[in-house]
Amino acid sequence: MSIWGKIIGGAAGLALGGPLGALIGTAAGHAVDKITSNSEGMLIDEEASKQKIAFTIGVIVLSAKMTKAYGVVTRDEITAFRKIFHIPGNEIKNVGRVWDLARRDVAGFEVYARQIEKLFNPQSPVLEELLGSLIYIAQADGVVNSGEIDY
Repeated sequence: MSIWGKIIGGAAGLALGGPLGALIGTAAGHAVDKITSNSEGMLIDEEASKQKIAFTIGVIVLSAKMTKAYGVVTRDEITAFRKIFHIPGNEIKNVGRVWDLARRDVAGFEVYARQIEKLFNPQSPVLEELLGSLIYIAQADGVVNSGEIDY
């Protein structure tokens, strides 16, 4: 199972049980693939794998919810997301499933933001890059409104 399989488990959990359900679904997907190996056949650190999955789900969810902060998701915002976060062609459908679940409303974004925040040091350039990416998505349609600023 690839990372995207785990993400789909998380998305299913999100749909059924909110943010906590997403964590449970991700854990279930991870349990199926508990022993993975890299190209040299070495075991991948399980904690690092969990962090990568949590970060990936968080980025997709935060990006999707940012597009909904204005109330209307535009094609320009989706294009901006795809420009920043390169998704393998064979995984676009899976990311789309997570995106569609997350973009239903803005509610709950704080849980994902806090989860990502805990993965990095407070001054991490990754966090700054993520904030910059969310701003880029917000301005993709030509207007950054008060709902997007509040988000």
